[in-house]
Amino acid sequence: MAETMTAAAPTRLDSLIANSPVASVVSNPRLQDNPIIACNQAFKDLTGYDDDEIIGRNCRFLAGAETEPWLSDTIRDGVRERRPVLVEILNYKKNGTPFRNALLVAPIFDTAGELEFFLGSQVEIPADAPGIRAGAHGDINLITLLLGAEEGGLQLLTRQGEWLSIAPPEGALVINVGDMLERLTNNQLPSTIHRVLNPPPERRHIPRYSMPFFLHLASDVLIETLPGCIDADHPNLYPSPITANDFLVQRLIEIGLKT
Repeated sequence: MAETMTAAAPTRLDSLIANSPVASVVSNPRLQDNPIIACNQAFKDLTGYDDDEIIGRNCRFLAGAETEPWLSDTIRDGVRERRPVLVEILNYKKNGTPFRNALLVAPIFDTAGELEFFLGSQVEIPADAPGIRAGAHGDINLITLLLGAEEGGLQLLTRQGEWLSIAPPEGALVINVGDMLERLTNNQLPSTIHRVLNPPPERRHIPRYSMPFFLHLASDVLIETLPGCIDADHPNLYPSPITANDFLVQRLIEIGLKT
């Protein structure tokens, strides 16, 4: 089984976590103590716990003797205030092994705007993690809006092939060009290649809040080079239009995330 579900979890949650390589759980804040109602195989592989040891419990069972209490408070505050939280917290596996956990907890609202679930994802950060947290990549979508990330780590690749550290001021909005917009503009707006560095060990207890909004075209929209981006000096590099869905699948195959 790729996932364990209770009857209370709607089928649509399957697509959220079932086949994700990222350890993930879904909890229900409408039930007492916000218990986990779904988990995927990656979460069980990461923590060593079985289904009957996970479902029905609050995520705090991963805490242990040296879990940072101030980070636990940050998570609780986010849940209480119904807002996303990203922390790097010390958690423990079933066998007692501690691990540094990059934990994201995000609320999920229903169509009426009511809080329905929380989605939690966990990524283990090795103690000897290299300097790169997220390798160089572009985003497949049209544009990416990035809020937060005031804590350092984000770098952009310049036209000269050098990495430029980005330190947005508080409240600033970072806008990245995605692969779809690059194609629409005949490469005149190149996709923003970026990466994220791991913080030094002495700063890994400091949360790095970063909330990206990925703007995708509807799946049936035809990506066709904009006429204003074609001229004698810039011949059409993409004479054959492609739907947004086909483009997405094509890029996922190219980067090895789909076969």
